Amino acid sequence: MPPEIIEFIAPLTIITTIGTMFLIGMKMRLSAKTNLQQASKGEELDRLTDAVEGLTEEIRMLRDDYGELHDRVDFAERLLARANSPDEARERVSTPT
Repeated sequence: MPPEIIEFIAPLTIITTIGTMFLIGMKMRLSAKTNLQQASKGEELDRLTDAVEGLTEEIRMLRDDYGELHDRVDFAERLLARANSPDEARERVSTPT
């Protein structure tokens, strides 16, 4: 091979090799960054799912407490209404003490 061709091909091969290595490194770095972002999104999704489940449980407990409170208020209202009825008032007045 003539020396002029070797002088032309050698630097071209070196530049091409360095460029290819640079592009491969950039692709690997981008791939690793993308994988890391996807992993953090998965962790965030798990955290948010746990938070929603916890809030759902708290709402269920509050509904149960509200239902129990509602029953107690109804009971108290019935007792007060019965105590204020005219029949019971007559019984209290006519009963000697």
